[in-house]
Amino acid sequence: MHAYEETFTTVLMASGMPKMTARVMACLTLTDSGSLTASELARHLQVSPASISKAVAFLDSQGLVRRERDERRRERYVVDNDVWYQSMMASARGHRPPRRDRP
Repeated sequence: MHAYEETFTTVLMASGMPKMTARVMACLTLTDSGSLTASELARHLQVSPASISKAVAFLDSQGLVRRERDERRRERYVVDNDVWYQSMMASARGHRPPRRDRP
């Protein structure tokens, strides 16, 4: 799985995504649990929480991830199932995906 994650990260970077943002996006997309906390992302990617925060803020601003609270009130980051469809449609229209309402 690690090799695929690296390849996916490279593809995202080739499309113009910054490296750390691409790493976070790949990790969130490929996680078995469906969502990860900032701490889990930092541990998996072996980077600082500040790096995760910046990458997630960018992904959130582009409508590529959303934030949810779990039962312990921790913020979890999720990639929606239709994010690739929305992204491709936005690209075809020439602008970024619309932001989704937060719960």
